[in-house]
Amino acid sequence: MKVCPDNWVLDRRLYKKKTHGKIENTIVNNVSYCLGVDGSLFVLVEGHEEILGPGITYSEDSHDPGTREMNDDDVQLFDYESGYFHRADGSEIIENMNVPDRRKLKFDTKGVGLSMALKNLLGDS
Repeated sequence: MKVCPDNWVLDRRLYKKKTHGKIENTIVNNVSYCLGVDGSLFVLVEGHEEILGPGITYSEDSHDPGTREMNDDDVQLFDYESGYFHRADGSEIIENMNVPDRRKLKFDTKGVGLSMALKNLLGDS
């Protein structure tokens, strides 16, 4: 777990979508599930888009990352095994890393996964 100036990151996920043809478009979203110094639980989404093609070069990071309070669905995501997902379909490639697989439940009781992530912040004490 990384400690940031304003929060602790409990988990991260990466979502990447790439379309190709005459113009190549890549969209990447980094999603961080965080504990704030005030005890709040929130989700931080940072994005990047890149477009490449004949005479076109465009690259932009989201200047204002989106944040929202962690909801019930976010809490439940911690209760599932995470893994890698990749799909190539024609001119589109989707690649997701550390994404929960809702077919592989780790904990039967809702919220135990998040409790374990919070406990891991304390280390092996």
